[in-house]
Amino acid sequence: ETRLKGVLELTGAHPVPVHGAGCGGGYCGDSRVVPAYRLAPGDKIYHTRTPSGAPAQAEVSGVWGGVSPVRYVATSSGLMVVEGVVGASYSTPAGWWEVAPFVALDTVLPGVLSWVSVRGALAAVMESPALQAAERALE
Repeated sequence: ETRLKGVLELTGAHPVPVHGAGCGGGYCGDSRVVPAYRLAPGDKIYHTRTPSGAPAQAEVSGVWGGVSPVRYVATSSGLMVVEGVVGASYSTPAGWWEVAPFVALDTVLPGVLSWVSVRGALAAVMESPALQAAERALE
């Protein structure tokens, strides 16, 4: 939760850019990327709820755990904005490789990921104990 009164749900391994001391009010090369489970109240992450839409810092006011299904999001930049907060579109340090099979499949068969049968099969695989163990190993 940030002082913007928003809630951002991430996996523990999800990479999050954290504000660096040498960055002034915005984003810069001094920012570091940490797994979400390392965030703590007082850390400063980035949001886009500014008049210009440029990334600015927001203070984390709370962190807690929970369980919910995960969705993979593939973006061309590797970044996404959720509830005004800037974050990586990858949920593990594997980065682009974690979404590469989905991008390839959708390139070969556009729209295939929205087919009911494919969505069902992917849901079963994505929540499988084997995949969860592999993701924990990457953390």
